[in-house]
Amino acid sequence: MQQVRDASEEAEGFCKDLQGDDGWNHVYGSKEDDIRVWYKPEADSPIHALRVAATIDAPLEYLLVMVNEITLFPSWLPFISDSELLSKPSKCERVCWWKIKSPLPAIFSHRDSCVYGRAIDGLDEDGCVLLLIRSLEEMEGVTFPEVKPKTVRIDIKYAAVKLIPINNNKTKVVAAGSVDPKIHKLPSWLINWVATKVCYMGVILWGRNARRVAEGKKDCPHRQRMREDAEFYAWMSARVHSFNERNGH
Repeated sequence: MQQVRDASEEAEGFCKDLQGDDGWNHVYGSKEDDIRVWYKPEADSPIHALRVAATIDAPLEYLLVMVNEITLFPSWLPFISDSELLSKPSKCERVCWWKIKSPLPAIFSHRDSCVYGRAIDGLDEDGCVLLLIRSLEEMEGVTFPEVKPKTVRIDIKYAAVKLIPINNNKTKVVAAGSVDPKIHKLPSWLINWVATKVCYMGVILWGRNARRVAEGKKDCPHRQRMREDAEFYAWMSARVHSFNERNGH
C-alpha cells in the first residue's frame, strides 16, 4: 500500500507541473504545427526545466507503441545510437539504458542514461495516460551497464508525459522534465537553446513515426514487435478503444 501511495503522490506532483503556469516562460510557439515550448529556471542549476505541449495527429495507442519499444529508439530518434531494455518489473514498468551520440565526439563525449519508466492508466479517472521517467542506478535483480570510455552518464531528475486522446487519430501531449546533461564546456544559454530544439524535434518525430506505424506494412519493425507481444498490445489497444467509444470519439 505504501508503494501505491508513493506512486499516487508522485503522479499528483507531476500533474501540477504539467497543468500550472507558475514560473513557466513561453519560449516557442507555432500555429502551423501546434507545438509550444516553455522553460523554467531551476534553483540549483543553470539548466532550465522544459515543458512542451502539442496536438499530435496520431492515435494514442501508436504513440505508446513508439515509447514502449525501447530497443527500436535508434530507428526513429537520430540522436540515440543505442538502447537496451534491462527489465520489465511489471506490465507498465520498464528499466532501460540508452546512449546519445555526440555530434563532435573528439570534443564532447557521448551521453548515456539508465532510466526507470512507469505508465499510469488514468483513462477511466482522468481521461489520460501518464508516463513518469527518471534516472535509476540500482534495482535488485537488474544489471546496469557500466559507463564506457568517452561517455558521460547524465541525470534525468524527472520527466512526465501526459497523453490525452482527442479522437481516434489525434492526441494532446503535455510533457515536462529536468535533465542535467553534465556538460561544462558550453554556456548554459546554448545548452538550454539546444534542449528546446531537441524537445520540438522529438515531438515532431514521435508523431510522424507513430503515423507511419499506424499505416505501416507487415514488415514494419514496430508492427513485428506488436505481433510478438500480441497479448500486451491487445490489452493496450482495448483500453484505448474502449475509452474512445465511451466518449464518442
